[in-house]
Amino acid sequence: MSKKINWLDNCVIRSNYSISLCTTKKLYNQIIKSGKIERPFDWPESGAALHTFCCKRGQQLHVVCINAAFERTENEAKALLVHEATHMAQSIFEDMAEKKASPEFEAYAIQRLSLVLFDEYDRQTKKKKACTTKSK
Repeated sequence: MSKKINWLDNCVIRSNYSISLCTTKKLYNQIIKSGKIERPFDWPESGAALHTFCCKRGQQLHVVCINAAFERTENEAKALLVHEATHMAQSIFEDMAEKKASPEFEAYAIQRLSLVLFDEYDRQTKKKKACTTKSK
């Protein structure tokens, strides 16, 4: 398991927000101690949760918490991450005053945010992608 906070890329659209994923209570505590948030939030013992904070200078922090120690399949974990990515996209659209995002823009945003969360989840839980090579 990773021991440091990793603020993830948010390239769906360049904006004043940051994304992080916590898969352990230790990472959760590091975010609280970092001073970037004004108040602690609940750690999900079984499911997942998105916490959004507005900080100084209008920066928005999106912290997705998912307890990797909870027994679930990889697909169940990824489904929870897509669910939280959807809430994150909704929050970002609201911050942009985007009342009705086009279906394609919304789909791309959720796809990108999900992928960023998947990659970070794999990194934090040490799930390496299989490397396949073609043999001649």
